[in-house]
Amino acid sequence: MISLGQDEIAKYPFLAEAGQYLKDKGFTLEQFASDPDLQVIVDKAYERIESAAADKTYYPELDDPNEKDTVLPLNVFSFLIAIVLLKLSGLNTLINKFSLAEARRAEKFLQRDLVSNSDKTSEEFAIKIFRDIFSVTIKKTGDYFVIPIPDYLKHAVNFHEREWKLVNR
Repeated sequence: MISLGQDEIAKYPFLAEAGQYLKDKGFTLEQFASDPDLQVIVDKAYERIESAAADKTYYPELDDPNEKDTVLPLNVFSFLIAIVLLKLSGLNTLINKFSLAEARRAEKFLQRDLVSNSDKTSEEFAIKIFRDIFSVTIKKTGDYFVIPIPDYLKHAVNFHEREWKLVNR
């Protein structure tokens, strides 16, 4: 079992551990709307949405040692507030853009983590993300991650990019 640190939860706020962090803090949506101290989180949520709307990927400062205590709540809570705001807007195009931008953001962090940390922990973490998000068990074989064919086919119907097609492979 992998134990996630604050850095991982801040980078991947969609994981169950981030949800547990939110639950442990006990904030309500009303507090975010009325508490002036929490306005910075709402502003970051808008910043995330604006980045996605402009087809840009939101990259917060995660490495500033002076901000270590605020990085985790700022990133996790701004992610949650952005999702709530998008759901309330009902703008499916913007929701899709936000989802894509957050997926690209997570992909970049995961690639960086896998390259910079050549230990088994990074590989196990990547496998955990696939298991938790897609309910797919992948394995590391040599330099590649391998997905079982039935799982690939089940999820590939949603992928339309050329690199996901099995034709001529």
